[in-house]
Formats: sequence, C-alpha cells, structure tokens
Amino acid sequence: MGKDPGRVIRTGNGVVYYDPSQFTQVKDPFCTSITNQFNLQSHCTNLAIESNGNILFENSALGQVGTMDLVSNWKGPGLFDIDMNLVKRVAIKERFTLEFRMDAISATNTPHFPNPNTSVDSTSFGRITAPSAGGSNSFTTPAVFYGNRVYVANLRLSF
Repeated sequence: MGKDPGRVIRTGNGVVYYDPSQFTQVKDPFCTSITNQFNLQSHCTNLAIESNGNILFENSALGQVGTMDLVSNWKGPGLFDIDMNLVKRVAIKERFTLEFRMDAISATNTPHFPNPNTSVDSTSFGRITAPSAGGSNSFTTPAVFYGNRVYVANLRLSF
C-alpha cells in the first residue's frame, strides 16, 4: 500500500476513508496460542488483511515487539478552505468615510473530515466515526466557523 491509500467514501452505514472492499478483518492466528483460562481467547484481537489474502497488518506474536512505526506516514483526508472578502470605501465628506465590508469564511463550504480510525483491532478500522472537531482556522476565526460557510457583514463610519 502506498502512503496515501484512501479517499473519503460515503457508504450506507457511515463514512470511510479506506475502501472497505479492499479489507477484511479476520481472527488473529496467534489467538490459538493464548490460554482459554478466564475466557481470554474470546478477548483476542483481529487483524486486517487485503481482499486477495495478503496480510497487511497484524498484531505481533505474544512477547514480540511489533514492526510498524509508532507514527504512521499515511495521510488522512485533506483540508480545503477558501476565505474571501470584499471592501468598498466611500468618502462622504472630507472628514467622513463609510466602509462596507463583506467576509465569506469557508466560501466553498467544503466539509472537513478527521483522520480515520487506524487501529487494526477496532471494528471501525478505516471508518471516520465523528465529524471534525472544531478549532479555529488560520488566524482569528472562532471555532464555530470551522468548515461551515459563514458570511459576516460590517459597516464602519470613520470621522
């Protein structure tokens, strides 16, 4: 798999980033080596495999350190945002100036998706389980504006 294996896909039961037809979760083969005392085998985790049967991710063997980097180099859904403004200044007299300003925050109204769940052990692997958490964009936009189209109109009289 490459560094950027996915795209946002709307399915019948949610939004995923990795194409669900490419992955299947199966029981970890190391589960059989776990004792069944206290019903531990029933709590064994899953692994994700590719649809053709090649193993992509798996939990390491008992007592072994895994080989996957701690920080994944995969990319999540991108972020696209355009802010625009329009300003018109009119001189009324020598001392008075009227300024009209219209700001369009997130003018394209493009949705912002968070990174998908990348835990191999989760049944929601590759799924985007929640909308993007707020936060502000580049400078002073309040968190409530993040990802939603907002128009702000200002009228200013200078003297």
